[in-house]
Amino acid sequence: MTKEQHQCDKLLDYFNRTLPEAEQTAFEEHLAACPDCQEELGELQMLTEDLPYLAEPVEPNEGMKDRVLAAVFAETKTPEKTVTPEKIEPAPVTKTQPSRKPWPWLQPLLAASLLLSASANAYFLLSDREEVAEPRTASVIRDVQLAATEGFNGSAKATMISENQADSVVLQAEQLKSLSGTEAYQVWLIDESGNKVRAGTFRPNENGSGAVSHAMPEAKNGDWKMIAITLEPTPDSAQPLGDIVLAAEL
Repeated sequence: MTKEQHQCDKLLDYFNRTLPEAEQTAFEEHLAACPDCQEELGELQMLTEDLPYLAEPVEPNEGMKDRVLAAVFAETKTPEKTVTPEKIEPAPVTKTQPSRKPWPWLQPLLAASLLLSASANAYFLLSDREEVAEPRTASVIRDVQLAATEGFNGSAKATMISENQADSVVLQAEQLKSLSGTEAYQVWLIDESGNKVRAGTFRPNENGSGAVSHAMPEAKNGDWKMIAITLEPTPDSAQPLGDIVLAAEL
């Protein structure tokens, strides 16, 4: 299909005013140089002139006029700006004044064409949207209560979760003492060899509650021996520097 033929296929969308602004401008440039599109556009305009005469007049329900007028005057008074083609000089189309009589075959054909155009626009609009991600299912691997060390009154609970073959740890703590300066609580995962891996940093709120979620390193999934919380002087300690305040075996 040539570029010009592709533009010709947009005639109905242009007629229905459903093209985006950039495509409408491009089609108007095409229309100015395409006698076929000019002729078809003229025929569509001539055919739609008779649409009001294809329906029988219906007497409105009692009170409908008042309701419609009330709704109209409630809207903003500024009229919408009508977009009209600019710098288009279509070739003259010779036509005779159509008679004002119903054409039985016209209404179904025109309605089908307009509906097909609108349906195609809706399909391509939906196709451009991102695909909805598949739902993810999570399951709890382990759930432990951390014990406070001597002299510390806080409590914490750690939950290890497996989700789509990836493990994470979620920790919730309560009754923690307030911090000062740059102090922060850090969570550590400790393996059988004593290696410590940081699994999150948090500061409690004014009520002493805090929480953190951390993705567990893949190479260590299932090999952890202990989980612990330390009170650190800064929130970016690569290895524990402060005292352990809560801990539990895994």
